[in-house]
Amino acid sequence: MIRTYAAVDGHLHQIDAGADAGRVVWFDLLSPDREEELRLQDSLGLELPSQEEMAEIEDSSRLYIENGIAFMTALLPAQVESRDPILAPVTFVLGAGPLITLRYHTPRAFDTFPQRATRAETACADGASVLLSLLDAVVDRLADLLEACGRDVERLARDVFDKGAGSPGRQHDYREVL
Repeated sequence: MIRTYAAVDGHLHQIDAGADAGRVVWFDLLSPDREEELRLQDSLGLELPSQEEMAEIEDSSRLYIENGIAFMTALLPAQVESRDPILAPVTFVLGAGPLITLRYHTPRAFDTFPQRATRAETACADGASVLLSLLDAVVDRLADLLEACGRDVERLARDVFDKGAGSPGRQHDYREVL
């Protein structure tokens, strides 16, 4: 599926994929089929990495420039509240035109950012500003997840090491280990 966005009066709006390509500031590819990939590659004159290539990219090669177009692949979490969280690659492609994102899962920022950007005035006049705003939403989400992990660690530490919790003998064993 390809979600296509344009900037209208300082807001991001999803538009029909067949709309004027000159208005597009962001192509968001979510689990695209091969035909969708090829159609977009042909219309924009670039080659997108395959899902396998995205997964195999070495840490040292996650950001590169090819023919004046920047490619960045980041591992982003999704479904973190479930029993089966996902950590999978998302590729961001930016040249002089629209931002292109290519992904095979749905990190929460990819749902919340477009919703927020349609209601509030957001920097989304071109592909570069959409990228910065989207990355800001990604960082906000990652910060929320880290804060939640920190709270969980604090709670677990209190449960394990609090003088009033558990049996006294067990507390003594933990203190000896430390």
